[in-house]
Amino acid sequence: MTPAEIHRGAHSEYMREAQDYSYQWGRMMHIILRQDASITAFQDKGNPRRDGLTDYMGWLRGNGIDQTMQNLNQAPTDVRAHGINELNFHILNSYMSDMTIPMAAGDWESDTERHQTINMAQDRLAIVALQHYMEREDIISLGQGTEILFDKTQHPDLVTEHAAITGIIQEYDAAIILLDLARKNKHLSIAPAPMQFERTRKRTNVDFIVTDFAEQRSVGVQVKSRLRSEDVAIADPDRVVFLDGDTDLGNVRVQRIQRGRSTEQVRPWPGIIGVKHIDLIKGHGPRGRHLAGSGKLVPILKHAARKLTGHLKVDRSEVVRTVGDRIFSKLYE
Repeated sequence: MTPAEIHRGAHSEYMREAQDYSYQWGRMMHIILRQDASITAFQDKGNPRRDGLTDYMGWLRGNGIDQTMQNLNQAPTDVRAHGINELNFHILNSYMSDMTIPMAAGDWESDTERHQTINMAQDRLAIVALQHYMEREDIISLGQGTEILFDKTQHPDLVTEHAAITGIIQEYDAAIILLDLARKNKHLSIAPAPMQFERTRKRTNVDFIVTDFAEQRSVGVQVKSRLRSEDVAIADPDRVVFLDGDTDLGNVRVQRIQRGRSTEQVRPWPGIIGVKHIDLIKGHGPRGRHLAGSGKLVPILKHAARKLTGHLKVDRSEVVRTVGDRIFSKLYE
């Protein structure tokens, strides 16, 4: 990719550093997946001793994402929506970056490390999903109905924002399911896709990379809130697996979309898987150690989650089986 391709889009001026880091992480992923030592990543030509990867991890786990979000908040709504969608790679990577360890090293150091990494990623993704779910419920409450989320005439900016956030939360739910798959298959790892994998080629545009690091095989996963036939027609059938938020993840609810009318429609409603995962979070013991103040926090999270989705049913094991069958058919064909 050229610098012009890295910094493409009106949102670029608000997130150039985030785009540069995504590009560098993408180069590192190419090194890992291709076993190609000729590719360089995270190198500062002006200062060869500078460790760019350490810089990125500091940015990622410090205030880099928050600062970029503050910048995007100054942008017009449609520009901000594009920027938030692209920034989501870093949000996912802040929880899932350690999943690249076995891809690079060839295996986990121990099964304990593998389970702890997956637990941490799933639990934190679930908490973020819960936050978005609650924010959506607050908007509905203030607007006195779900219709506010779909009213392009009275609330065009909110509709644009809702559409962007819907796609983002679908990816959190998809990541939780894909991590379940990695838990069941010890040679499988999951990584969010940086910009080279997500927006350079339409045929191989993916949101996640699933890798069997023992067999050195990989396949891409693209997540859609509602899959269209044209999406499938464009994609490389040998390298891209689709996950549909409606049919695969079951992230739908019947909603009223027009005020003054009783007609209801089935609409994408992501976050259900993430919110229901909250029940699996442990506040004490090894699994709860990664959550600061978890002893007091977890009961509060569980209460909020049960209030929001306690009445909804999700057969998570069936979702994992369906998704796994589809991925394995491409990964090992």
